[in-house]
Amino acid sequence: MLNDIPINSALSIHTDTESKKTIKPTHRRQVLNRFETAPQEGWQLIKKWVGRRQTSNSKLAVGNIERQAEMNTITPLIMAMYFTSDEHNKNRIPVFLKNIVCKVTLVDEHDEKRKMRSGTVFKITIQYGSGAGKIIWSVYRTYWDFVKLHYRYRDAAASRLPSFPSLPRHYFHKRQRKTSLNKQNQNIPGSYMDEEAIMEIVNHTLNPELDGDSTASLAPSQIVDVVDPDRTVLNALEDYLNELVSSIEPCGYINRICRFLEISSIGLRLAAKYPGLHGKEGFAVLQSRTDREPKQTRRKLNNGLICFSLNLGSKKQKPKWFIVRESYLACVDDPSESEVYDVFLFDQAFEVHRLNIFGDRSNHQVKNSSKKLSNAIANASHWASGRSVLCIKNKQGVYHFRTKNERHAKQFEISLRALASRSIWCRQHRFGSFAPVCHQTAVTWFVDGRDYFWDLSVALENAKETIYIHDWWLSPELFLRRPASRHPEWRLDRVLKRKAHQGIKIYIVMYKEVAVALPLYSHLAKRHLLSLSPNIYVQRHPSRALDVFHKDSIFFWAHHEKICVIDNEIAFIGGIDACFGRYDGPGHILVDDGKMIWPGKDYSNPRIIDFHTLDKPFEDNMDRSRLPRMPWHDISMRLVGSASQHVARHFVERWNFLRRKKPAAPKRPTPMLLPVPEIDRILPMSDSRLLHPYTSTSCQVQILRSVSPWSIGSIDHVEHSILNAYIECIEESRHFIYIENQFFVTSTKTGNTVIENGIGEAIVNRIIRAKREGKKWRAIIVIPLVPGFPANIDETEATTVRLIMQCQYLSIGRGPHSILAKLHAAGITHTHEYINFYGLRNWAELNRQYVTEQVYIHAKTMIVDDQKVITGSANINERSQLGTRDSEIAACVEDSDWVDSRLDGRPVKVAKYAHSLRMRLMCEHIGLDVDQMDRDRYTKGDLLCSQYLKQPVWDESKVCGTKDTIDCLPPFVQVSPDRLEKERMEEVEESEEVFVVSHASDTSSCTDDEETKRVKAKIEQLNEHGGQPLTKTSSNERDSVMSPTKSIFSKRKSSKEDYLDFWTTLDCDTDNNGDRPFSSRLPDYYTSPNVMPLFFDRKAKGLTVGEVYEILKDPLRDDFQEFWHVLARSNTDLFRRSFLVMPDNNVKNWDQYHHFIKMAKLFLGRTDTKHGGTKTTVAAAAVTTLPIFQQGGETVHDLLKHIKGHLVIWPNAFMEEEKDSEFIFQIDKIPPIEIFD
Repeated sequence: MLNDIPINSALSIHTDTESKKTIKPTHRRQVLNRFETAPQEGWQLIKKWVGRRQTSNSKLAVGNIERQAEMNTITPLIMAMYFTSDEHNKNRIPVFLKNIVCKVTLVDEHDEKRKMRSGTVFKITIQYGSGAGKIIWSVYRTYWDFVKLHYRYRDAAASRLPSFPSLPRHYFHKRQRKTSLNKQNQNIPGSYMDEEAIMEIVNHTLNPELDGDSTASLAPSQIVDVVDPDRTVLNALEDYLNELVSSIEPCGYINRICRFLEISSIGLRLAAKYPGLHGKEGFAVLQSRTDREPKQTRRKLNNGLICFSLNLGSKKQKPKWFIVRESYLACVDDPSESEVYDVFLFDQAFEVHRLNIFGDRSNHQVKNSSKKLSNAIANASHWASGRSVLCIKNKQGVYHFRTKNERHAKQFEISLRALASRSIWCRQHRFGSFAPVCHQTAVTWFVDGRDYFWDLSVALENAKETIYIHDWWLSPELFLRRPASRHPEWRLDRVLKRKAHQGIKIYIVMYKEVAVALPLYSHLAKRHLLSLSPNIYVQRHPSRALDVFHKDSIFFWAHHEKICVIDNEIAFIGGIDACFGRYDGPGHILVDDGKMIWPGKDYSNPRIIDFHTLDKPFEDNMDRSRLPRMPWHDISMRLVGSASQHVARHFVERWNFLRRKKPAAPKRPTPMLLPVPEIDRILPMSDSRLLHPYTSTSCQVQILRSVSPWSIGSIDHVEHSILNAYIECIEESRHFIYIENQFFVTSTKTGNTVIENGIGEAIVNRIIRAKREGKKWRAIIVIPLVPGFPANIDETEATTVRLIMQCQYLSIGRGPHSILAKLHAAGITHTHEYINFYGLRNWAELNRQYVTEQVYIHAKTMIVDDQKVITGSANINERSQLGTRDSEIAACVEDSDWVDSRLDGRPVKVAKYAHSLRMRLMCEHIGLDVDQMDRDRYTKGDLLCSQYLKQPVWDESKVCGTKDTIDCLPPFVQVSPDRLEKERMEEVEESEEVFVVSHASDTSSCTDDEETKRVKAKIEQLNEHGGQPLTKTSSNERDSVMSPTKSIFSKRKSSKEDYLDFWTTLDCDTDNNGDRPFSSRLPDYYTSPNVMPLFFDRKAKGLTVGEVYEILKDPLRDDFQEFWHVLARSNTDLFRRSFLVMPDNNVKNWDQYHHFIKMAKLFLGRTDTKHGGTKTTVAAAAVTTLPIFQQGGETVHDLLKHIKGHLVIWPNAFMEEEKDSEFIFQIDKIPPIEIFD
């Protein structure tokens, strides 16, 4: 609370609301009210029933808090206060009055002009408690307030009041009075006047007609001028106030004195929990507002019909208790209440003023035309109200508060201005963000779901107070640790239920989908979560059916954030939703037919079939014995420090907006949330809520977001700080950018629609500048090969796939507005020297066939110069970047912890966080054992000490085992013997040596010869069975085409020649942005059937892991380009040879597309599979079609073993010969393009 803050920063008020209430019958209350508002009876009538009440029983003296603890009376007192009510049947404010000490001082001894105008104001400094945890704040009261307080307690039967202090007579206000009154005063002996004499003057002032005085009476505001305080008066008032506080029993009329001292239940709790700035408290009436008021009641149903009651009269608004805190204004129904009624946040649009000094109508106008009625109400209140109305404006709306009088309104105004001027939330920040830059923040990155979900499970399990969860899709049945059979207690809903039963409050926001287009079953998830515990609160948004009546319904946009905040101290953000299909490891395996790692719906492939029947979460989404899963590559991060509180503030702002927006009160009473003040503190790694060590503890972090009126409730404010950060970081980059994103739609034009986000334009300008300056600069962009939606592109149902692909092609290399076209227009012909696009793909053996699938990139990360990192939920497209569509959150991280590296061949210092993340991503993509690298880094403290760096870069003898296995235990847990998780997993490791998820014979120790023998044995076994597959097909899932079990060359004599002719028509140069060949040393892969050894094998032969690691450090050197880019081209060619998979740069029109499929079926055994009525062409090469060449005996496996990692070329020339009207079907033109761009 404010300690010794001047009057202009923390004035406090005492309103008439509480003073107009008494503890006795209505007659007495009316008499007292008349006394306060110029009564007609005068003091003599009051004296008849007030009187002093003497009690002979001495009150039990209870000392300070230490003495109470010694006497063991604290617990009984708390219980007594909790179960008893005050005289107005209100809960008692839980405060120990014996621990309050008051000191009365004069506010300003030299401001005589102000004193004569508005009366003497006393500053009361209150100290509650003692020691380091004591709370100190100040309130401001007039002499008249003391008088009213005293006579409020005069009629309290249970109180033994001290005498009101007698005051020096010669300090009374000198005004002309009647002679009879002056004579009466002269008869008072001595130099002091007691309280009855004072009240006689008060009585005459309020009722001059009783004495026949025809002059106008003095106003109550003049009464406060009675006293001119000196030290004697101050001491007298101070002694009186302390005696009064001590005279009130613990279960007495506590609330009265608490209101006088501005003590409320929630204010006291906040001040004790978050010591710091604390402003004014007091009663006020919320007169009008431009947004919705939180609904507290629901409409009742009568025989199935909704009953509406007409309210023809004006609704009387009850006063509420307002509390000014360091970054918001909160209100409750009563000071004794602990539930917040509403919260008004400070932000960059925050303004406060009293209406009488505010003459500009335009500042009251709400620009949103849909809120004209609210705007009219606000203006009417503005011009009709008096000086006691306070106007507050922020991004959410305009609010008018009516206080008791002008003085109280001014006190609130000054207090709000003082705290707002100190608040970081009212200042402008970089990138146009709502949040400032946080210094010294501890940050940890997570690549893929395995490590992230394990760390999240630790944080959830050890939460102490609150859990905030905000997801686009939330699956309560998700297992945070795998395998599920070993960790049943770590299912998400069970963890939340366990914590809720421990008293932890859990708040969850879920995107309310359009069920027809996006079956996420959020209604079932909400119902299930609410059934777990009363401490779990869930809100979904947007509510389209109800909002349509308010003309602000949102049909197309979504809440896309992925947030989890633990105790307002730990925040997880990024691209990983807590839902099915997100769990994965660095190996990105495709099959799961051994120990079940992905149970039920978790085993999924959205490219084949979307999620369905989520009400049956443990039933398989598809046939896992024949269809591969789609691996999921993602990035997330953990923030510890003040940045986590900024994420929490975003959640609180969203939560409160959704709570206000409800047309009726929720069935379960849902509270409003309060943001916590910024506390710059990094938790030690010994904290039980933390598992993985910090990547860096010296990061500067700024929270960014994309929000607009529909998503955050602002009047007309749109924030797109994520887009601003992307553009500015690209423009200011010196060496390179590395991007991984789910989409890449930017700076182009499709039809009549202009793609506005300027990320692509910023890349083009930066490349042109690098070319002009003659300096190296490079953009490495990794995106999915195909959008993750079902159906092949030639099927009618593939509208989403075709439209997104079309937008991406127009952004990257197709049409005059694309990046490559703009670079060519600027005279840059060798675009591959500056920018390259890549994808990820993997393969596996499933049911005696080799299958392949893309590794779906769901990450949303950009790394700049190994200095800055932007990670969050925002894709590179219009939906995520503009701010007016999907709501997003991200963080821009800059690290001051420097490490040595090299850029363009020169030694440089780079940021530890950015550099380690990029190296981790690149090492995973090229196939290095990143788990082993992490184990060595955790155990030895430095990766350079790892023995793994001295090994050959790839060990082909282990390729068949590593492709189909996953280690479910994070590397850090494996090397942490003191952790409980490690001890529990040791039992698992004893019972199963490795998790082999493919065929039982696939082990990591098999050699090339053993693999060849195994393949030939399978061929002979299949031939013995007449060429029929050894698998059974269910009745509702069948293969429409099965490959014969014999060599492809037995079909006809010219098969080999046709096969070679087909390959000679393909062009390998398209893997290079369509530029000239990257290197003259690259061979023409398709001129000879002797495909091995490949060029890349010769280039990489003899390299160690450490040497490759050094190459990856410098993305500007030619060595990096020859290694990284040639590896991607080699992998692309090998996948093409093994599977003829699409999209491919050699497929440029529909004829070639269908010919590719025909060749795949003819020579590689491609099969068409129907699942649930959906037909899909599985990219599989059957073992029965091997060997590819009769001479030499090369098999598909001989090709696949040369694939290194997952990196492939992104096919930007796919279907480039088809015009827009031919690539896009007529049915694709029906939905708005804004949905997909």
